[in-house]
Amino acid sequence: MDGTPWWFFCLVLLAGNLPTSSSSHCAPPTNALKHEVDNMTMWTCPMGHAWSDGGAVHISDCDDADEISSDLTCDQQMGVVSLCLSALVQNIEGAKTPVDLGTNSKYLKCEDGKAWLSDRFYHLVHCEDGAWTTVEDICDEACEVPRDCAVLADMGAQTQDSFYIKPNGHPREPSVLVFCQHHNRLGDSGWMTIFTKFTYFEEALDGDTISDIHWNEGGARPFVLLIFILTDMDLYFATYDDVFFEKDPPWTLLEVGTYHGTAGDSLRFNIGGSYHSYGDLGWISNDTRAMHVSQDTIKWPTITEDISRIYFRFRPKEFDRRVSCPPSFGVSPSDSSTTSIYLYSTRREFITYSFSCNGELYMEGSGETQSGKSTSGSTRCTRDANGDLAWSDQLYLPCRLTCPDGYLKTGGNTTCLYFSEDVATMGIAEASLR
Repeated sequence: MDGTPWWFFCLVLLAGNLPTSSSSHCAPPTNALKHEVDNMTMWTCPMGHAWSDGGAVHISDCDDADEISSDLTCDQQMGVVSLCLSALVQNIEGAKTPVDLGTNSKYLKCEDGKAWLSDRFYHLVHCEDGAWTTVEDICDEACEVPRDCAVLADMGAQTQDSFYIKPNGHPREPSVLVFCQHHNRLGDSGWMTIFTKFTYFEEALDGDTISDIHWNEGGARPFVLLIFILTDMDLYFATYDDVFFEKDPPWTLLEVGTYHGTAGDSLRFNIGGSYHSYGDLGWISNDTRAMHVSQDTIKWPTITEDISRIYFRFRPKEFDRRVSCPPSFGVSPSDSSTTSIYLYSTRREFITYSFSCNGELYMEGSGETQSGKSTSGSTRCTRDANGDLAWSDQLYLPCRLTCPDGYLKTGGNTTCLYFSEDVATMGIAEASLR
């Protein structure tokens, strides 16, 4: 197939057209037969009658399913009416039993797990001149409808490119063009760009699209959010593992979960903000500690350098946990004086993070004592006994000043002091030796 990946053909065949009748005027049909099939209302004419436009079956697109275009009428046929007395002759492997639509039409659909190769949702056959019309199509294994970039990654996509998706996962809904970040390593794939902003350029998905991807009929599915922030000097990133926002406008940000990254935890202060896709971008908050992206500026308050670009990407948490270790380690640019860390945006299997603490008495670990703490170390993403991806060691970063037993931190947590009531006969020189 000239080197084109198989999933491309699945993607190309997503759009199908449904026959509908439309008019600016709707009215209850006279002398027509109503059929409810797959949540659609179809209308046919009774025996000896035919639609005024020559059609056999019509689907109403009126607000009221019991109405149809007032231009359509069931007119009596003159002359001999030919009937199809035999059952449907054509045998289509993988198709369900045809559904009768009156005496002159049948509705054909593929079995569950299969789909028409043409990607039509259904076919109609009709009785013409005493014989049933035939279908030039077959039922084949159904391509999964790509609702997001993660589905495409599972289908084998490995390139950074624009792809068409169905945001709510329904094959009959319109397609939306999105940009996906894929890689030959699955752990680095499946990212969809929500918005991008840099000098003289901005692009964002609208709120309805990201809401359709985020929400199912039974509730929201959590996102993992990956943000890249570029300055003239450095590249920072921030990952959030449990992102939720409201289904309806203004798509208020409700939760972000655990922070992981090098940029600092600024997005947490955008909780409660509303989503914007033009001018101001992303979830906008009046909190001075929150991220803010506008036509003129990009601000991530924990980063003091001028920011030139920002990219927001996301993928479903379910996919993220299958292909990556969980987001777990977060530092801020201001921590660089105490903590040197090799922390990457990828959390794929076999990736290793390492760190070292800067400064005397600065250590990594939980608790307030030096017991069990270290001044350097690493952790690796591997599979645990259950086959799940997990970090080999939990790191408690950034490094913190940890005083020896019997010492107390000063108010600024920068110095350890020891208090003694013993008399120092030689003054401060003797006391300092203790």
